[in-house]
Amino acid sequence: MKDFKAHGDGLLEVCFKKGEDVIASCSCRRFEQYGLLCKHIYFVFNMFKVKEIPNKYVMRRRTKDVVPNDLNNTFDLKVDDNDGHKKAKEVAYEIMHTGEYLVSNLMRDFDHLVIVRDQMRQMKVMVDELRITKPIDPKFDRYSRLIAYEKPNTDAPPTVRVPTGIRNKGRGSHKRIKSK
Repeated sequence: MKDFKAHGDGLLEVCFKKGEDVIASCSCRRFEQYGLLCKHIYFVFNMFKVKEIPNKYVMRRRTKDVVPNDLNNTFDLKVDDNDGHKKAKEVAYEIMHTGEYLVSNLMRDFDHLVIVRDQMRQMKVMVDELRITKPIDPKFDRYSRLIAYEKPNTDAPPTVRVPTGIRNKGRGSHKRIKSK
């Protein structure tokens, strides 16, 4: 295939195999570098009337079913040197990563995904039964306890003071430079 905008002599080689499993690769190596199919492969797909892009050429991070996990941002806060809080943070990370790993690897295997969901529901019921004697904490209190943050006990609004003597970096001297 000749591409006039390509570097070098502009000749690119596209390998294509159509059968049970569609295989395509291009010498520009865009898919290997960026995870995106190049226009050369799209052209070959169009020539051979491939109606759907094979799933192996669609990166999971580019699909609709990927949801950002805001819970990760909560645990990125620094904690004190208390070993209990550090261990709790490590366990929380491990639980989150294990859950994401299970979901991403079982997304195409519906039966096993349902089994994992049912087991997690059983674990949730078990945790709820353990907490019957104790009221459920609000979300903020659970996270603040995990990262060892104590909320001030004052009802007064916080006092914010304007810093004094701060110069903006690079603001200039406001003096006109004389010409030669």
